Order: sequence, then structure tokens, then C-alpha cells
Amino acid sequence: MLTLLISFRTCLQIKGVHWTRYLLQYTAMEIFFDDSSAPIFLNFSSQKDTKNAGSLLVSLRNEALFPKGITKDKNNIISFVDRRVALRMAENARERWRRREISNFEYLVILNTLAGRSYNDLTQYPIFPWILADYTSEKLDFNKSSTFRDLSKPVGALDENRFKVRLLLHTFLYL
Repeated sequence: MLTLLISFRTCLQIKGVHWTRYLLQYTAMEIFFDDSSAPIFLNFSSQKDTKNAGSLLVSLRNEALFPKGITKDKNNIISFVDRRVALRMAENARERWRRREISNFEYLVILNTLAGRSYNDLTQYPIFPWILADYTSEKLDFNKSSTFRDLSKPVGALDENRFKVRLLLHTFLYL
């Protein structure tokens, strides 16, 4: 399968290989490319198989880009992104976001990806916060506080009726 994958995409186009979940098990990896191609999502029978295939793919990509003996800048070397590497990448993304080098949307996409969320697995689909409250105006006024939802409350407690249902449900569940 890996040979088929490599013939489908050249190793040089790979920009990231992430270890991720499928059906809540860490048995999958997602391969991201430099161009606008959709990522490839692969599920394996075990975590060991996933790690071995991901490590092999990363090695092949890095060796194709930087053959032994080449001393040029190696900033484009990638590693198999596991939870430890993802934490470092998230910290880097947070700093880039704080310096306004990336947009809110780009930051949320990065966090979703690093958290193992993927458009290729409906059980781990990316999430984005619900921040708008005004869905009726022709034009949104971003200077009015009523345009945005109250982020101090969970979505289930935004209005009195929703809050009562939430309270009732919470009381019933924890009797």
C-alpha cells in the first residue's frame, strides 16, 4: 500500500505526516501535501503498523529531499507528528497567532489538525466556536455586542428556555 501511495504522490510534495485516530483508536495517519490537494487518510490494523508506516514514509521523504552528503539548509525536514511533536507545533502556532502572523481561522485549523480532527473521519470532524448571535440582520455590525453570543455561558444556557432544559437534564442525570 505504501508503494502505491508513494507512486501516487512524490515524496517531495509531502509537508506533514500526522499520527491520528480513527474511530477513537490511534491506528491512522494523515498525509498532507504542499499543494492544495486533499490530505490522504490511511487506517491500519494496529498502532505499531501505523507508526512503522509513518516513520518509513517520513524517512523516504526526507532522504529524497536531502540525500546523504548534502549540506544545504535542512529546514524542510519533517518528522512523524505524534502527540509530543503536536504539542510543540501547537505552541509555535499560538505564538504565530499572537504575533498576528496567521488568522484566527488558520490558527483554529492548525489546532484541529494537531488535535487529530480530520475532514476524513466524521467521528473526529473539525470544530469551530459558535460566536455569532445575530442571524437575522442583512448586515452585521461588529461594533454591537448583541452581534456576538455571550461567551461566558455554554451554548446550552444562552437563553432562559435552553438554560431550564439544561438544568433539568443536569439535575436528572446526577440524582
